[in-house]
Amino acid sequence: MFFYSYIILWILVTALTLSTIVIIRKITPAKPRLEMDDEGLGRGSTVPIIKFKSLSKKTVNLIEPTKSGTLVIYLSINCSACSNVLAYLSTYIKTHNDVSVVVFMRGENEREILQKTGDLINYVPIILLTDEYIESFKISLFPFAYFLSSKGIVLEKGGVPAGKTHLELLTRLAQSGSKLAS
Repeated sequence: MFFYSYIILWILVTALTLSTIVIIRKITPAKPRLEMDDEGLGRGSTVPIIKFKSLSKKTVNLIEPTKSGTLVIYLSINCSACSNVLAYLSTYIKTHNDVSVVVFMRGENEREILQKTGDLINYVPIILLTDEYIESFKISLFPFAYFLSSKGIVLEKGGVPAGKTHLELLTRLAQSGSKLAS
């Protein structure tokens, strides 16, 4: 009789332990993340190209050792969600002066891109997004962004259609985990 009660006791202890683990997992909030964060270059990988010519004919370097990182955003002229990102960029630059921002924009020609971006070109390097760059950076959707370390390593990435909300989340996630890439 003692043997059976001992087995029943351990079955109950095991069941209660497993139930507690399941309940704790359900009530623990999920780590925030961006949609489409499985797209593009892998986290921890180094960007394949670091130097570009902007539409204003200046050389742009994605590696910026004096900043905490670089936000690289991929937009398209024909993307309505990309307008959310463009509308927030000037505010983002003012509130995150420790982050470099680079915009790659897909369009038919430079004139069309300059017309869409307006005076943003005075504050942010804008680069014509070519098929070569799309392939090299593995871009399959717009708007998409990478947050790079000061050494050009992908810290975070994902789709950013909500503009402010997603850019702030991307920055927060990258900076909270940036010790890994230092």
